[in-house]
Amino acid sequence: MRAFVVFAPLAVSLALACATGCAPSRPQLEPARVHAVTAEDIALTKVPRGTVIRRVLEMDRGKLVWAIDVAPAADSADARSMTVVRVDAVTGAVDGVSKDTLRTPPKTAETLAVDEP
Repeated sequence: MRAFVVFAPLAVSLALACATGCAPSRPQLEPARVHAVTAEDIALTKVPRGTVIRRVLEMDRGKLVWAIDVAPAADSADARSMTVVRVDAVTGAVDGVSKDTLRTPPKTAETLAVDEP
């Protein structure tokens, strides 16, 4: 009986503590402060005369980033490449720039309009 008297308050306090604060917590993300159009403008500073062909808001290494795919101008020497600019969705800083070489030129609004019958 004595063990019950000693452990009962401990069990109750432990149960209350776990009910209020022991739940697994998720990391709190800051909301995206940088609008999609602003992220596109930032990406276009890295690719002069480029055209945005896709934008995606995604998580990258625990950060919320805009992944902006930019096609170069059609008359550019590297017309078969696409640049991916990663813009931090909270601060607006450029998080990374990478270039991919494609087999065919990327479809832009201009080429889509020409290709359609």
